[in-house]
Amino acid sequence: MATDYFEITLILDKKQASAENAYEKLLSILEMVKTDNEYDPEYECEKRNFVEHKYNFFRNQEVIADRFDYDDVDFSELRISFTGIDVKKENLEETIKYISPLISDCFKSIDSICFIIGMYEGAYHYFQNLKNLSEFDNKLLSKFPLLFFRKENRSFKTFMRFGNFICVYNDYNTQDIFIIE
Repeated sequence: MATDYFEITLILDKKQASAENAYEKLLSILEMVKTDNEYDPEYECEKRNFVEHKYNFFRNQEVIADRFDYDDVDFSELRISFTGIDVKKENLEETIKYISPLISDCFKSIDSICFIIGMYEGAYHYFQNLKNLSEFDNKLLSKFPLLFFRKENRSFKTFMRFGNFICVYNDYNTQDIFIIE
């Protein structure tokens, strides 16, 4: 049986992310240590099995952190993949509250974040051919079930508000599991 990974994908301004060492900050937030690996330098993947962790949803499972920095685009993608979250219409608000400390820590520590996407595997399929941050328009962003912004986003209705960020829930998204009836 295949495992579905829930992904939290940070979309960053590439130039600013590089200057502030965003990936290393993310690894620190996740309590992961960067290791040498066999991958191409453009593709980095860190994996760690956690018995205990400050974020309960990382306990007793493997967490994967990836960085995607392509030469011909002006944004970077940092992705956190993990199992153990089963998002349904009945537990959507509870799940968002559950992952909110991680989202908050990312926004507090990494200034170059433009927004954060929350969904099951595959976010990159929707923006793999984009070259510029400006191409993340409302039509594209509305395909993602969960979006997190530092402040109010006038294009989308705020679903939940937290201290340093808001969460947007898109009713008509690409993953039926998130649809609230």
